[in-house]
Amino acid sequence: MTSDSYAIRTARSRWRQRRTALIQQGQWQPYTPAQPVRDHVNALRAAGMSPARISERTGVGVGTLNYLLFGDDGYPVPAQIRTESARTLMAFWPTLDDFADGARIDETGTLRRIQALATMGWLPAEIAKRTPLSKHTFFNMRPGRRVTAAVARIVRDFYQEYADKPAENCGVRLRSARYARTWATKNSYHAPIAWDDDTIEDPAAEPNYGETVPRYVAIAENCAELERLGHDRQQIAERLGITRDGLQRALSLYRQKTAAAA
Repeated sequence: MTSDSYAIRTARSRWRQRRTALIQQGQWQPYTPAQPVRDHVNALRAAGMSPARISERTGVGVGTLNYLLFGDDGYPVPAQIRTESARTLMAFWPTLDDFADGARIDETGTLRRIQALATMGWLPAEIAKRTPLSKHTFFNMRPGRRVTAAVARIVRDFYQEYADKPAENCGVRLRSARYARTWATKNSYHAPIAWDDDTIEDPAAEPNYGETVPRYVAIAENCAELERLGHDRQQIAERLGITRDGLQRALSLYRQKTAAAA
């Protein structure tokens, strides 16, 4: 039995227990309005999930989903849906691993990862050498053009392994790594440190370098972390999108303020 089927069986068992308790308390409501659920399922479809895939990942039958979305044999879409199905569907939103390989999904997270890798010296051509992807796959990527879930997962896995590793430390020629950083700086790409793994896929998410504290503090703290990971000052300056002199000024100010506070 797969982990997915085990999770579905466990969820169903918990729901049956809850249903029994609600019936005993006189609070059992077997049906709930269908329209909010229908809107949610349509949002899942717009994100790249087919009804069959939604069924596979939630345990709600394909027939139930099709009836919810389209009605049946001339009958209109239902006004109500079973409460247990509604709660299961409303609680589900896909992660990257939930999509079928060929599903066309939002490109935001994939582009952000490629751009962040460039700040570390990784050109798309170098990524292609180390993954099943071709250079042409990267050439076709742009805002507004969806990518397949399979491509997105390959880029994500590469990012997770190399986002904190300067390309030149991984066998990439220094000239290529410098070109990648120049390209990243020219286009104002954001470094991996600016993105949270939980929100990098979200188009509404904004990069965060620690703007809730004074900029020089954020720069100094980020510098200390990157030095711990083995980056030199030039690499750190490029990754943070500032000049080396700017980095030195921030560090100097940070030391002065820290000394004064002490």
